[in-house]
Parts: sequence; structure tokens; C-alpha cells
Amino acid sequence: MSKKYINESNLQTAMTEYQEDLRIKSKIRTQYGKEVGTVTRVYDNTSGDGEQVYFMLYYK
Repeated sequence: MSKKYINESNLQTAMTEYQEDLRIKSKIRTQYGKEVGTVTRVYDNTSGDGEQVYFMLYYK
């Protein structure tokens, strides 16, 4: 019996963090064009350690 270990929906949502040009209020879409949320905050290397974080409202 084979079991699927990857949840495709969660994977596509996680992959959106690699999109270029994330701005506040921009719509986030998967590579297949499905809208999954809106960017609400972006922290790009604010502490000097190279960390990049963005927050989004997630649509279900």
C-alpha cells in the first residue's frame, strides 16, 4: 500500500514565499494561478542576519 506524504495544497502555499516582489496588499497566487492570500507584512533583513519574513491573510 502506498501513502501520499505531500499535501499538494500546503506545498503550493509554502512555495509562494519564493515569489519575487512581495509587497503589502499584493495578492499571492500559486504557480497554477490560484489566489491563496494577501500580503499583510514584510520584514526583509530587518536585523541584519539575512532573514526574510512575510505575513499573509490566508483564504480558505
